[in-house]
Amino acid sequence: MCVIAYTDLFAAGLGFDITGAYLLAQGLLTRPDEYAHQFAESQNSFAWANVRAASDHADGQAGSVALVLGFLLQAVGYVLSIGGVTAQTDGVWAAMLAVVFMAAAILITWVVGRATRWPRIRDYLIELARVDRWGNRHDDPHGGELMRYAAVLGRLPDDERSQLEEHCRRVWRVEHFRTNL
Repeated sequence: MCVIAYTDLFAAGLGFDITGAYLLAQGLLTRPDEYAHQFAESQNSFAWANVRAASDHADGQAGSVALVLGFLLQAVGYVLSIGGVTAQTDGVWAAMLAVVFMAAAILITWVVGRATRWPRIRDYLIELARVDRWGNRHDDPHGGELMRYAAVLGRLPDDERSQLEEHCRRVWRVEHFRTNL
């Protein structure tokens, strides 16, 4: 009796698909209190919309990668099945192992998605801050805009509100920024 086989690819693929779908949907499931907080912190600017777009983009990237990986694993399983591979699993241990594969895929996707979320949001917002109000792209992002984004994200401590240079280095990892519009 075999405990592990190609059929476990289906369970792992399903785990990646479940978490990928959740991550994609996360942008659509913004809680009203979170939305209201971001809107209030933006101080009547559109910074909340840019932060929302960056967060949705980061979640969408992670979700899309997870879905593709899940579908690929399932496709490999189908190809092996159609190709005549006969190693099948059965029994309680095989079922428990399939659950472990699915849970591991969910956990891996969740951990990697969360661990890489802030860097992806940061990169997106830095790129937005490089564009001025006339649509021209600059080499350096606008420091004031980065501070507005940080306020919306809850990453701007009160003692740092007047320290633009320190803030841009610490939070955004940006050495050079512009202050003119």
